[in-house]
Amino acid sequence: FLKGTVDLNVRGEIIIDERNETNVKGVFAAGDCTTVPYKQIIVATGEGAKAALSAFDYIIRNG
Repeated sequence: FLKGTVDLNVRGEIIIDERNETNVKGVFAAGDCTTVPYKQIIVATGEGAKAALSAFDYIIRNG
């Protein structure tokens, strides 16, 4: 459902950088839907926390 919205890889996973940012400014992704290599519940939980912190930082810096 995200085709044309954010960059996806050939498996349909959302491409993110080390801060969980997508190619769209202000849009973050985490967990099993992303290109993170190890898809386990604990990794997804940590990635969600990292994405939330990155989004918070983005809002603080960009209003």
